[in-house]
Amino acid sequence: MINRKLSSKIITGLFAVMVGIAGVQGVTAYASNYHDTNFEFSFENGGSDETEARVKEDDSYVYIKSTSCDGEDVGFRAYAYGCYSSDKSDGESLTPSGGSSIVYADGVEHRITNYVYETGRTYAYVVADLMSNESVGYYGVWSPDSIWQ
Repeated sequence: MINRKLSSKIITGLFAVMVGIAGVQGVTAYASNYHDTNFEFSFENGGSDETEARVKEDDSYVYIKSTSCDGEDVGFRAYAYGCYSSDKSDGESLTPSGGSSIVYADGVEHRITNYVYETGRTYAYVVADLMSNESVGYYGVWSPDSIWQ
């Protein structure tokens, strides 16, 4: 029969091996609705435009990337909005102060801090305000959920 001291060491050793294996495997975080959807913003003498609403399934960032524009690239400020229905009739900005992103048509990925999921909204969308009074269109992709943590 194995004495208590030896069995305790064996159990401790097995536990250390299991923890080591788990550490090597790593932990991966997945966002639920992270697939890209194309957007096309059309600004006439400044103003704003918005994407369609998509289901928001977790508390991750809203993601947006502009890849091209058809005029002067003055940039736009992107905000995350949330709503309870896909028609956006009850939409409101759920981007905290300092959480918006200034986006240019340079292919840079932006994440927008938001409280859409945390406030119980089921849909998210992006509202974009042009940074000047130009007339320009922007094109790219966005997602209500992000795999960035």
